[in-house]
Amino acid sequence: MKFLNANKISIKTRLLTIFLVIAVIMTMAFYISLSMRSKIDQQYHRNMHVNMTLNKLSMAISQSHDDFERYALTGDVKSYTSYIKNNYQIYNILESIGLYIKEDTRSSVFLRHIENMFEYRKTLAYEIDRNKIFDETVYNNRKKFKKVSEYMNTYSQKLIKRYLTYSGEKYTKLMGKYKFIEKQIYLVVIFFAIISVFFAMMLSNNILKTIIDLSNNARLLSMAKWDTPDIKENKYYELNILAKAFNNMKKDIKKFIEELKYKAQLEKNLNEERLKSIEKDKLLKESQLMALQMQMDPHFLFNALNTVSRTAMFEGGDKTVKLIHAISKMLRSNLNFTGELISLTEEISVLQAYISIQEIRFEDQMKFILETNTDMDEIKVPPMIIQPIVENSIKHGLKNKEKGGIITVKIHKRERFLDIIVEDNGEGMHREDISVKDSSGVGLSNVRERLKLYYGKDDLLRIDSKVNHGTKVTISIPLWGDDDSV
Repeated sequence: MKFLNANKISIKTRLLTIFLVIAVIMTMAFYISLSMRSKIDQQYHRNMHVNMTLNKLSMAISQSHDDFERYALTGDVKSYTSYIKNNYQIYNILESIGLYIKEDTRSSVFLRHIENMFEYRKTLAYEIDRNKIFDETVYNNRKKFKKVSEYMNTYSQKLIKRYLTYSGEKYTKLMGKYKFIEKQIYLVVIFFAIISVFFAMMLSNNILKTIIDLSNNARLLSMAKWDTPDIKENKYYELNILAKAFNNMKKDIKKFIEELKYKAQLEKNLNEERLKSIEKDKLLKESQLMALQMQMDPHFLFNALNTVSRTAMFEGGDKTVKLIHAISKMLRSNLNFTGELISLTEEISVLQAYISIQEIRFEDQMKFILETNTDMDEIKVPPMIIQPIVENSIKHGLKNKEKGGIITVKIHKRERFLDIIVEDNGEGMHREDISVKDSSGVGLSNVRERLKLYYGKDDLLRIDSKVNHGTKVTISIPLWGDDDSV
């Protein structure tokens, strides 16, 4: 099965894509809404400004008329100056609002009349001021000046009313357009939200399906059903890595069991032949060692697989991969067994893989401590002699301890022996139970038998225990073998 396909989708990429799409849509919606709201606010403030300016125009027209009338009657220079100032204000007002007023045709008509009358009124004022003698012409011009001012006021009021109507209609249309766009934005956001939820559910279903497959396959393996089909290919990259690791682990376990059966059959054949020569006796002895080595508690494999099942069900995969690597390391150690002594470093490496599995399995229920005062690369020991002792402590010493369990492995070199001490703070045993425990425990008796075959002595394993004070198992490895050793 091909898992690591270049076309596979990464969960991280899928989640990031969904997040970016939502973020872009929300940002665009927010920007459009904000722009429309800003445009509406600008329109509102502009309307208010124009209307207030038009009110000032009406006042300036009236004030300029009064100032000129006062000047024409009294010749007051201040009134004439005020008249000029108000004319300048009228001119500025007409200039400032011209662009806005011309947006509406009817309003622009009123504005044009006011501008024409303003120019005409200035001409009349000039003629009145030029003729110093009050005659019929001046009288008629003053009547016209007054009439034009009244028309200007009338048209300014009409302009105010018309532009107010126009600006109100324009503002109403703009608000209607804003509400329409806002509604469309909401629909788009809701649509993409639904799409995002749909993709999220698809992603969740794929992850859940893979985890369920892992759990079911692990349960079948724990029942020794090794011919279960491989976990099928998934379109997500990370899930395929996990599935591939699990399928490889299953194949490694199956291969290990086949090797175990083969070597067990080999031992049986060697026993049946009853070899008489020294060479044949030696081969038989080596076969016995290999068989003893590989009968290490098959329940451990099933417990480990159950742990894989539970871990895969409740967590995303990192612990599962770590657990699978640790199990694979132990299986490879067994498959590579040749009956020869191995370095203490290799033995400790296998023990640490086993401890990693148990730490994941029991979490905070117990703690493991390793202490050593010697160079482990230089010392050779029989393989798998520490792990069964540690496993025995977990099964029997700490089985009823829910929290605070401690297993300490101490390795100390003394004169002609290497002492390996496995000590726990479990429930311990009575003195009369120690011999029974020693004979009934598969792990302890296996280790004792192998030590005897390797070194020709049966006193290399000792058990010290006290009720409620834990148990200590000591293995003494001769550093220089004698003639009786293998």
